[in-house]
Amino acid sequence: MTISSVSAARKMGGSSVDHIHDQMDSDPHYPFNLVSSWLPHPSSNSMRLFLDQVLNTEPTEYQPSVQAMDDLLSDNPVLTYLIEDACKQNGNIHVSDLAAAEAVNFPRIASKDELLQAFNTLLTQTPQFIDNELVGLP
Repeated sequence: MTISSVSAARKMGGSSVDHIHDQMDSDPHYPFNLVSSWLPHPSSNSMRLFLDQVLNTEPTEYQPSVQAMDDLLSDNPVLTYLIEDACKQNGNIHVSDLAAAEAVNFPRIASKDELLQAFNTLLTQTPQFIDNELVGLP
């Protein structure tokens, strides 16, 4: 099925996610600025504060599910390469000044350990509000 036939099929049937598909078709910055409306805009002050809080939390012992992910990533050379490359590309986006990347405030995650610690933090936090906006559902 080609992209145009998928697009035509969507137009005929209609669904609750049509607005997302329309954004994908028309926005060169997608998915960097996809907004689903249940969380604040990714570039909002509350989201920036939340991400800063998550990434700057004091490291703690991993939850069992995060430890299992760490074991999986560490024991598989392909996954180790992929996570290291993803972190490297994250850094490249930050220094590239891409217009699409400027559409959202996404965090710099430099290593597998930072990513896993962020997951660990998210799993142990209750949902919260910052500036009266819901952020941080695990």
